[in-house]
Amino acid sequence: MPRAKLLASDEFLPASGVLDWSDPKRHWAQRPRPCRFCKGPTCLRDEGGRPSHKTCAETYRARRQAHTVQVYAQRAQLTDDDGHA
Repeated sequence: MPRAKLLASDEFLPASGVLDWSDPKRHWAQRPRPCRFCKGPTCLRDEGGRPSHKTCAETYRARRQAHTVQVYAQRAQLTDDDGHA
């Protein structure tokens, strides 16, 4: 079975479930752009500098984490205790 692609650490939410975007130099731009998720205008920028509402990014990351957990749980059900399919 192929190994799962590891995600960059910034793709996961912190334990609090809330992203820290308090640094205006990193997360604020003067010119609004469409959010990469909902397409609404935003001056906020994610860790990669892409336009994104904070709540949209948190929702996306929470869903991505839930999906990753689900995939690993399904894979665990496909193998026995010895790791055999």
